[in-house]
Amino acid sequence: MIGTILRWLVFVAAVVAVIRVTRDELALSLLLGSVFLLGVIFLLFGFPGRRRAADAEPSSWIGDPGTRTGSRILGILLVATGIVAASQYKERSTVRVATIPFQVASGFRDCDKLYCPTMVTIPAGAFDMGSDDAETQFAVSLGEKMADVQDEKPRHRVTVEHFALSVTEVTRDQFEAFVTESRYKPEGFCFGLDEQRRTWEHPGFPQTANHPVVCVTWHDAKAYAAYLSRKTGHKYRLPSEAEWEYAARAGSATSRYWGQDNADACQYANVSDSTAATAMKWWTPAENFLCTDGFIFTAPAGKFKPNAFGLHDMMGNVWEWTEDCYNTSYNGAPANGSVWLAGNCNLRVFRGGSWVNDPWEVRSALRDGGTATFRLSDAGFRVARTD
Repeated sequence: MIGTILRWLVFVAAVVAVIRVTRDELALSLLLGSVFLLGVIFLLFGFPGRRRAADAEPSSWIGDPGTRTGSRILGILLVATGIVAASQYKERSTVRVATIPFQVASGFRDCDKLYCPTMVTIPAGAFDMGSDDAETQFAVSLGEKMADVQDEKPRHRVTVEHFALSVTEVTRDQFEAFVTESRYKPEGFCFGLDEQRRTWEHPGFPQTANHPVVCVTWHDAKAYAAYLSRKTGHKYRLPSEAEWEYAARAGSATSRYWGQDNADACQYANVSDSTAATAMKWWTPAENFLCTDGFIFTAPAGKFKPNAFGLHDMMGNVWEWTEDCYNTSYNGAPANGSVWLAGNCNLRVFRGGSWVNDPWEVRSALRDGGTATFRLSDAGFRVARTD
């Protein structure tokens, strides 16, 4: 019986070796299923062999597993092998998705490195950029000051050519992969909620790898895009402000791509909500969305429903840098969706609001600006691609 068990151990080792090297998904699935099923049969029923005379030829069944007890030992080994191999197969499949170029319904990737984000093509079109009087009154009704909405005017027609935009904001693991491979060194710090000096690695609140990176400057975002361009041969960049709003609206004419109702926000965005109001005593209920998104700080990228273009988190989660210089109105703004490089170029525009922002700040038309070296614990970015 010991010899039989040894032969089966060799067989099990061979199965594991084949599982680890095979790349045929159907063959791999059949092999795993066979090993597991064989183990279950041995475990439940055993194959002790036929009774035989002393001088008869030994009976056999795939190597004669011997006694019922021995066969059940083999069954346990085979079942365990199937479970372990299946877990290895699952782990390998997960890694493959993250490291091999792939095309999915929601987008595409240009390289097999972690720093290459999933992109989606945004169709060409035209839209009305900025706020009209109804939008202004809606913002004021939510608590915005009339003076603060003037940079959203005048509303004007903009035509945008097709381009690609990352499906989510750039995540911590994507940014870390870029920093590691390029040896880029972000300098400076941002102030966290605790008013301590923080960095993108330690923003002052818990994050995991798939949360959006924060505490990054406009220059950091530009460096990431430039590195992608060098590595892929495609022109990566920050979106223009017009492209950003066009992509955020996704054909909608309301204040947000899900509509005007504040209570619907938590299906589509991580915003200042009841979860945050409970955790942060200095936020009053009147300043929050009256819904629950389940997150106090940042949420994993892509956690909430996308807009009609398949883009996640265009509202809330983190503010997003754009390429444009900041202007106090849209007088003289380009009508073709291009980057506006006139005005105060010491300030660059960021859009979309964040997990800390209340209803009047989370709108498609809302805009703000910061210096290119400015870091915020609720500001990140996503990238665009021209070709």
